[in-house]
Amino acid sequence: MMRNMKLWKAALLALALLLAAVPAFAEFDLNGTGSIGVWIHTADGENVQKAHIVLYRVGDPKIQNSNLVFEPAAGFEDCDLKDAAALWKRADQTGSSPYAEAVSGSDGRVLFENLPVGLYLVGQDGFDSNGKVYFTEIEPFCVSVPMVNEEGNGWTYEIEAMPKVKPVPKPTATPAPTDAPEDVKLPQTGMLRWPIPVMAVGGVVLFSIGWALFFMKRRKNGRDA
Repeated sequence: MMRNMKLWKAALLALALLLAAVPAFAEFDLNGTGSIGVWIHTADGENVQKAHIVLYRVGDPKIQNSNLVFEPAAGFEDCDLKDAAALWKRADQTGSSPYAEAVSGSDGRVLFENLPVGLYLVGQDGFDSNGKVYFTEIEPFCVSVPMVNEEGNGWTYEIEAMPKVKPVPKPTATPAPTDAPEDVKLPQTGMLRWPIPVMAVGGVVLFSIGWALFFMKRRKNGRDA
């Protein structure tokens, strides 16, 4: 773990130097190959499995004044090679095909081998399949093959990177729509709704009977008089 962290710090330093023009410590072979290992983990150090990692070749090497420098590769001609976020955005906007891709295993690691000398952009493009859901992912970063070694006095072609992770917002659940009530309910008084029209009609009938009885009684009293 400590060795990986040291290598990653050395890699960052080396990248800054390479982009500014790195002095050749020894005879350099532009036709050489190397590897990039990437360890993906959560903020608390848990290995992230099934992370889909993609690799883009963004810089081509050349020797300039006895120094190794990189110039933008095809598709990234007008990009700043020191701005990994902008490079990632360009790759996404143009739909560029990655140079290589891999899925992290149980150790949270991917390994890209037999890579020609160059500058590469590494990023995470979601997850490969169903499984445990992680709410972190790596931030895009650039790494070169080769890099200045840990001692700072030569080259290393086998790069180990432990990139920074960033939180991914958890999806918010959308509440299910509620259907409008089909009928208006009466207050819960224990009273059913159907007796209302029956009682109303009954009241009218009783009222009519009462008036009929009243007039009949008056007519009877009139005859008796």
